Amino acid sequence: MLSIALLSSLSGCVAAHGSPLRLRGGRTNVLLVLVDGLGAERIGAATPTLRALGEGGVRFDQLIANGSQPRSAAGALLTGQHPRQLQLVSRRDALAQDQRTLAEALDEQGYLTLGLSSSSDLDSYYGFDQGFDAYEDPPLEDTSGAPGVSERALAMLDRSLSPRRREPWLLQVHFSEPAPPWSASRAQVASWREAGSLDPRADAELAVLDRGVGDLLAGLSARDLLEETLVIVVGTHGLGAATLSEAGLHVPLILEHPALPSGHRVEQLCDQVDVLPTVIHLLGWEAPADLEGESLASLAFGAPRNESLSGLVISETGPSDLDLTALRTSRYKLLRSPERGLELFRIDQGREQLVQDDLVLRRLAERLRSWEVTHPRP
Repeated sequence: MLSIALLSSLSGCVAAHGSPLRLRGGRTNVLLVLVDGLGAERIGAATPTLRALGEGGVRFDQLIANGSQPRSAAGALLTGQHPRQLQLVSRRDALAQDQRTLAEALDEQGYLTLGLSSSSDLDSYYGFDQGFDAYEDPPLEDTSGAPGVSERALAMLDRSLSPRRREPWLLQVHFSEPAPPWSASRAQVASWREAGSLDPRADAELAVLDRGVGDLLAGLSARDLLEETLVIVVGTHGLGAATLSEAGLHVPLILEHPALPSGHRVEQLCDQVDVLPTVIHLLGWEAPADLEGESLASLAFGAPRNESLSGLVISETGPSDLDLTALRTSRYKLLRSPERGLELFRIDQGREQLVQDDLVLRRLAERLRSWEVTHPRP
């Protein structure tokens, strides 16, 4: 668990070699884009902006969500702690004030911190405004969709920046697309149907999301800010996350910056709690040693493997009528449910198949028990 004292000490951390991303006299801005309902397999024909970003940057092909809904998953990636430690296990839970976020870490380093949410899941009522100089909750009855979110984000940046202010900034933008309330028009859905889409509504919504992300990147480029910005796009969860299915847990993570290798794909298994230490490391500081996550910076710069990574991921729905826990390795997933007990799945290129292998099941069950001993629920 990440202690308050250690995160507070970030303001005094100085890396021995500085940030490999720093350009133009030491400025490295951060654009963090969070997207609900975006599984890794959904990046394709309907999302040319996201596809191009992944092809031109660093794409992590094996990122697994730690939580089954936006609040628990976003909490994990913004704090480096598992949802059970944050007590973000139901839709009523809020992020406690003594938890420390990426925004608070960057604020302590002198960053201007700006954020906005497109749904109530991550609004200030639930504590997701912690560490921000300015944070916007979604407007009531907003129907503008992802392009409207980008417009609000750029307007917030314009209000907050001035020629006299040269501190780096964090802009955290949360998209609730592609999910109800629907943003795509009937004409857009019909266009995808005519093009032969197997799911025209989903593709139309993905295209709206993609246009919103594209508008955001174009706006930064027009302001001459994109080249000095680390762009991070990460899914909170995919479709079917409530059952801890592979489609629901396998989410995209894309990093783009001129100093990062172009077109690099990382195949090593990782999870959302790794995002915070990775960002801290890329910006040039040492991450606290007791963060739950582990830095992926060496993988982002092209290392073939990082043997220090644990090689397993824990995902949970939290205590409820459907209390599920999954332990994921690079080849298997062990799923535990109150109704069916332990089930073993083999994972192959994003697909999962129920298998019978008592030896593997027992070994993974022991790893899960060991993890839960060291990570008891509060």
